[in-house]
Amino acid sequence: MNRPNPRALLRALVLALPLLGLGAIWAIVHTRAQQGVEWDVPVRGYDPRDLLRGHYIVYRYDWPGLDAGPALLATARGLCLHGEPPRIERVAILEGACTHPVRATEAGSGLATGRLYVPQSQAAPLERQLADDSRRAILRFRLRPDGHLMPLRITVEPAAGTRSPQP
Repeated sequence: MNRPNPRALLRALVLALPLLGLGAIWAIVHTRAQQGVEWDVPVRGYDPRDLLRGHYIVYRYDWPGLDAGPALLATARGLCLHGEPPRIERVAILEGACTHPVRATEAGSGLATGRLYVPQSQAAPLERQLADDSRRAILRFRLRPDGHLMPLRITVEPAAGTRSPQP
């Protein structure tokens, strides 16, 4: 009767452990990314002139009711969303208790601008639509329980007070 080779079993285990670890990490990240509440926020096109960003659409948030400039947003620890998801009625600088807080990220504040990866086939048309003042862009994002937002998609529609072109 053939006995299993202990070295072969050990070698297989050593090779399988990193794959199991990678799978577990992916499962945790995927689960966290699916948690949270979805909100809509108006955005405007923003051109940072950085050609190394790939197929990312870069935008500037147009937070409803917030008059803070980029300097204040860069130093704020977060924002407080008021409204019922997905509709934001107004936004304020986070100062105390808040039902729907958006936390600033550690790599830059992330409260003034953001970016969303889109397929190459959608990048150029979406950039043109964002530059068109007769259209309004809405970013759908997921606000995770830890207060960080995860951009999901951008939709573009005619701006209020403008007519859609007739087909």
